[in-house]
Amino acid sequence: MAGSVVFTLKQVYPFTLGGNLGTTITALIAAIAITGPLATLALQIALLHLFFNMFAIILIYSIHFFRNIPIFIAESLAMMAQKTESMLPLISSVYFFLALYPRSA
Repeated sequence: MAGSVVFTLKQVYPFTLGGNLGTTITALIAAIAITGPLATLALQIALLHLFFNMFAIILIYSIHFFRNIPIFIAESLAMMAQKTESMLPLISSVYFFLALYPRSA
């Protein structure tokens, strides 16, 4: 919707947060359906996922300064993609692998 200029990024942002929260509810439903010795562990992980996302949404969306950071990053990446259209596959690959890279504690 934002890419087709039907809505602005600020208008789509709450829908994105809601979609993120919706996926945690799906994981919670799946964890409830599990039986056996790992059922408690599955439910704990699903609840942790749900509460982590709820806390992040409350923190980021309720503080006005934090609310603008993801929008700024999205707009900056879009501008970079427009300027370096031939480099877009490389940029996308770098961000994809950075998201997958395990972080050590």
